[in-house]
Amino acid sequence: MDKKIFIGPPDFEARLDLIKLYMEDRPQKSIDWLNIAEKTEFYTSAELEHVINEAAKRALEERRPITKDDLLASVNDNPPTLNGNRIERMKSPIGFGP
Repeated sequence: MDKKIFIGPPDFEARLDLIKLYMEDRPQKSIDWLNIAEKTEFYTSAELEHVINEAAKRALEERRPITKDDLLASVNDNPPTLNGNRIERMKSPIGFGP
């Protein structure tokens, strides 16, 4: 096992699909899917799921549907672990460091 294969974060379309999937069967109101997908560049699938779970907790505490504002607040409170520079380093043959 001497090969390392980089699998990057989901692209826009994949993020859009993941967000919709994670929001499925949850009470929701006024969600701008495209805007949320745009705001979550560099988020991994697990990070997207966490953002949505946190937004759901916020809405549940107030006993109301999840809104775009809940999701955006959760995005702001939970930044991605990756960024453009880190991804480029990970792509390089000697990357995979901090």
